[in-house]
Amino acid sequence: MMKKLSMSLAVVLCMLTLFSTVSGQLLVENFDFPAGENLTDHGWDVLESGGENPVTVSSEGLSYTDYISSGIGNAALLDNTGEDVVRSFTAQTSGDIYVSFLVNADDVGDNVSFNEVLILSSATGAGARWGRFWVDKNSTSLRFGVSQFTESATYTDATYSFGTTYLIVLKYSIVSGSDNDQTSLFVFEYPTLPATEPVTPTLGPTASYNTDPSDIARIVLRQVTALNNLRIDGIRIDSSWNDAPLPVELSSFTYSIDGGDVKLGWTTASETNNFGFDIERSIDAKWEKVGFVEGCGTTSAPQYYEFIDHHMANRTCYYRLRQIDTDGTFSYSSTLCVAPDIPDKIQLAQCYPNPFNASTKISYVLSEANFVSLKIYDMRGKEVAKLYEGLQAADSYSVQFDASAYSSGVYFYKLQAGNDIVKTQKMLLLK
Repeated sequence: MMKKLSMSLAVVLCMLTLFSTVSGQLLVENFDFPAGENLTDHGWDVLESGGENPVTVSSEGLSYTDYISSGIGNAALLDNTGEDVVRSFTAQTSGDIYVSFLVNADDVGDNVSFNEVLILSSATGAGARWGRFWVDKNSTSLRFGVSQFTESATYTDATYSFGTTYLIVLKYSIVSGSDNDQTSLFVFEYPTLPATEPVTPTLGPTASYNTDPSDIARIVLRQVTALNNLRIDGIRIDSSWNDAPLPVELSSFTYSIDGGDVKLGWTTASETNNFGFDIERSIDAKWEKVGFVEGCGTTSAPQYYEFIDHHMANRTCYYRLRQIDTDGTFSYSSTLCVAPDIPDKIQLAQCYPNPFNASTKISYVLSEANFVSLKIYDMRGKEVAKLYEGLQAADSYSVQFDASAYSSGVYFYKLQAGNDIVKTQKMLLLK
C-alpha cells in the first residue's frame, strides 16, 4: 500500500475531441451513429435514387493506428445498388483539397463499369464528378483507381488485400488557368503514415482536358453494384495535408497538484508544422494567456510537454491549449477543469509514467469498503487484462501494469466500485 493521496481533483473534458480546429478544417465524418440507421438521418442528403437501398451505418468501424479519426464510431456500408448520398462543405475555388479516409473491402465487383465509390463534386449537378476514387477486383486481389471528370480510371499496379484497412488520401488540385486541374491518389498500408506529403503519389496526378469545375464543395458516396461489400470511415477534408491525414494529434491533456501549484501535462502522438502551444486560463469566464511552450515542428514520434501554473490549486479554474502552426493557423484543445478537493467515494489517479514503455503504476483511493474491479481495455473497448477483482477496505492502493506482452497504442483502465461507481483514465503504451 502507498501513502494516501492528499487531494482528489475533478477533470471535466468539455468536448468529444482534444483539438477542435478553428481554421482550415472543411469536414470531419466519423459515422458515430447507431448501426443500421440511414446516413440521410444524420446530415447526408440524397443525390440519386433516393430511398432505393439507402446507404446505412455499419456496426463495424475501421481502425488505423495513429490516424486521428481511427476507431471512432462506426462506418458507412456500401454493399448494394441504388441510393447515392452527398454532403456539402465550404466551397473551394483555389488551392488543394485533401480527402483522407479509411477503406476496407470484403469484396468488390470484377470489371464493373463506373465502380467509383467516393467522389469530390462541385456545388451543383448530380453528374459533376471531378475527383473520383475507384475500386476493382484483379483475380483475387483488390485494386484502387483514380480519375477526373469523364476520364477513364487509372488503377494501381500493386494489388491489395481484401479484409484489410487502408488509409487513402484523394487530392484535388485547382490549378490557375483553364482546363488543367489535377487529381492524385495516395494509398497507405499500416504502419505507414507520412508526416509530410510524399513527393510522388501512388497514382497521378491525372488531369481532365475537357473542363474544370467552378468549385469543389461536396463529397459523394456511391452505391454502384451489389457485388461490392466495403466500408468507408474516418473521412477528413481539408485544404492542407497537415489537417487531413496528419494534424497535430493531442493524445492526452491532464494535470496534477504539486503543493499549491497546478502542473499541466500533455502528449502529442504526432505533429506537423507545430510552432507551439499558448496555455490559456479562465477563472471568471475570461480567458487569458498564462504561458507558451514551443512545439517540435514536424514529427511522427510522440512528444510530452509540461507547464506549471503557480499558486492556483486552491481555486476552481479552467485551462485550454491553443496549438499554433507555423503558418499562424491554430486550434483549441478541450477544456480542463481544476477544482478544489471534493470528497469522493473513489479516486483514480493518472498512471505514472504516461506515456510508458512496458510498465506503469496505477494508483487509486477508496473512501469506504467496496467490491472493486480494475481492468484494462483497448481502443475497441475489448477487455485485455484484469489487474484486480475483489473486496477491498477503505485505503490507498497501487497496482503495477506489466504491458510487455501488448502492442503499442492507446489503452484505457477502468476502476469500478460496487454496481454504479466507475472511473476511467487513458494511457499510451510506446515501445
